[in-house]
Amino acid sequence: ARADADAGAGSAVTVWTDREGRLVSEPPGGAEARFQTLMAGATVAATAGGMALLAGWVLRTRLLRRRAAEWETEWRLVEPAWRKRMTG
Repeated sequence: ARADADAGAGSAVTVWTDREGRLVSEPPGGAEARFQTLMAGATVAATAGGMALLAGWVLRTRLLRRRAAEWETEWRLVEPAWRKRMTG
């Protein structure tokens, strides 16, 4: 752990450790903690919004393909009669 150069031998030094006892940096405080919280929230919101847009796009694409396939099937049934009607 780092200590001030002018600290005498035996001076108290504050250190931060994780659950395993390894040295870690000081946790953020005040404005930095609020900023990190805000950024995490914005990231979650943007990700959720993007996933919703992607899900909507996938659903729309599948529905359009299904509708086109149904239209094709219907046209195969109707087209012969339609052609006779148009050509006489």
